Amino acid sequence: MVCMDADIRRRIREVKDIDEVIRENQEELEESKESKESKQPKKKSRISFTKLAALLLATAALVLVLAEVLGITSNLETFFNPPMHFVETAYITHEVGAAAQIATSHSGFFLMTRDAVRFHNTDGTEIFRHGHTITNPITFSRGSHVAIMAQGGRVFHVYNTQNWMYSIATDNPIVRFALSAQGLVAVMTDRGNKVFDLAVHNDAGVVIHEGVVAGGNITPIAMDISPDGRVLAISYLDINDAQMNSFVSFFSLDGSHVGAEDAFAQSTQNPNQIIGHIRFLENGRLVAVSDTRVFILNATADTIWETELTNRFTHLAFSGNWFAIAYGDIMLNRDGYAPGTVVGYDADGVRVFQHTVDGGAVHNLQAMGDYIVIGGSGHFAGLSRRGDVVWEHTIGGNIGGVGLMGGANELVVTTPTQTSILRRVRQ
Repeated sequence: MVCMDADIRRRIREVKDIDEVIRENQEELEESKESKESKQPKKKSRISFTKLAALLLATAALVLVLAEVLGITSNLETFFNPPMHFVETAYITHEVGAAAQIATSHSGFFLMTRDAVRFHNTDGTEIFRHGHTITNPITFSRGSHVAIMAQGGRVFHVYNTQNWMYSIATDNPIVRFALSAQGLVAVMTDRGNKVFDLAVHNDAGVVIHEGVVAGGNITPIAMDISPDGRVLAISYLDINDAQMNSFVSFFSLDGSHVGAEDAFAQSTQNPNQIIGHIRFLENGRLVAVSDTRVFILNATADTIWETELTNRFTHLAFSGNWFAIAYGDIMLNRDGYAPGTVVGYDADGVRVFQHTVDGGAVHNLQAMGDYIVIGGSGHFAGLSRRGDVVWEHTIGGNIGGVGLMGGANELVVTTPTQTSILRRVRQ
């Protein structure tokens, strides 16, 4: 004999009671149908809204009770609202050792290797391919433009999402490079004896500004071009009498500022640090990151916000008017973030989110639009610019890079042998 506990017996009685209600409603509906057909043989019978609603409610209640008795409530929820998963929708193969790098845009992605630059749309279709031979390619990307060159080389190539734009050969080795979202390029070459030639090219490759940076104690470190194409920023190191100082100078590219041939604005002296990274935000403010602090400059190179670094930083990501920094090991005698923490900031330096990856190390950080993808040890998370976790996903294999394409639900993933498009869908 099979014994049932009191709760199951009660639920079975509930099922029987609901079943009885359904049968009674069905009988009433049949009687109503026969009565109406006898009175109006040429017209279809109509079920009253009240009767139909009662029947539907009773049926729904029966389904829910049965689901709870059988323990399949969660399966029903999954059936009506299936979870979202990433699936591979396309892939492009490349040779092992091709040094494949990706740069994403809203309309697709660039695939850059030692023998070619290709652009594929969001479906993976190849739009164009431009061949070259670069053993150890260095790539730059901004918006819908990319540039590629060799380490210490004298030739660079520039592309947009439609095709190859132009190539430039320089007389001397290229030591500094900057690319704007509009396709402007600033290139600095080393003439020797601490003399550097500077040239800024428009989107047709024509030089629109040139100059010379000279000085036995001055070493240029980083460059960037403002979103409107009117200002070039250069960070440089000045070592004088064994004193190390760093500066950021703003140069006019269109003659609209006073002192167009020289710096029209310069940041205050930054002693005992190297400003290795500078980047304009969309509103024209400049984010500068040294080995000791992060600060933001306005259009006249005045510091409007700064914070001391407590950790070594490992990655930077920028998008529009916000940016994120991935922090690594805590500096000596500092009370820092847990290693593997990513902090997002707005254009005023206000902290807008904080996220820590498992494993204590960030290996991938890329922002686009209002989203950012953060990766560490094969586990990736997609966050909004306010820190809301949109998804989490584990990707196996030797990952070379992961980038967002458009919104938060399309990824481009590269490995040593292929580049894949992953799309987040309900299954």
